[in-house]
Amino acid sequence: MKDRETVIAFFIIITILTSSVVWISVNPRPSEQFMSIFTLGENGMAEHYYPNDNPNLHLYEPVHWYVGVYNHMNSIELISIGFKLINSTLPAPDDQTHTPTPAPAFTEIHRLLLNNETWMILIAWEITNASLVSDSVVINSLSMNGAPITRKLAVSAQGGRNFRIIIELWTFEPETQQYGFGWETQNGTRVAWNQIWFNTTLTNTR
Repeated sequence: MKDRETVIAFFIIITILTSSVVWISVNPRPSEQFMSIFTLGENGMAEHYYPNDNPNLHLYEPVHWYVGVYNHMNSIELISIGFKLINSTLPAPDDQTHTPTPAPAFTEIHRLLLNNETWMILIAWEITNASLVSDSVVINSLSMNGAPITRKLAVSAQGGRNFRIIIELWTFEPETQQYGFGWETQNGTRVAWNQIWFNTTLTNTR
């Protein structure tokens, strides 16, 4: 009789364990929702962000970066990558308040990103016009991927030092029919952005 009870108890335990394994396999734990943005140097690695590794850029000196976005939101996402030129006095995006840098984007790139897709694009840019105002250098125009850019620039930095390009990740919000900085997850709002610092002079490489 005791052996019979032991066998029954053992059978019940095995049944519970088997049922648990089957339930977990059929109903997996929802994966964490997130997106990420990254910027790599000219060789597609986290290095060599400037020609000859020199952050002091000349006019018409070409700079090559790779900007990538990874989507792990368990859904298709319409994204926008915004590029902004600022100096050291303007604030960067705020991760705590989920607010972007208070400067207009001089270029935006849009794309539909599939779930678990990583998209990477080459960014080739150069400073095409800058001027000296008192002791500050003002960047008036750029060229990015062959397109001239003059609007939403005119950014100055004392001595031409500590310029930075902010790269922000925005996503399309169906409720507002607009792009918003960051994205919404089951754990709240999240944002992602990069920044790269550089200096510039008025000397010309041509």
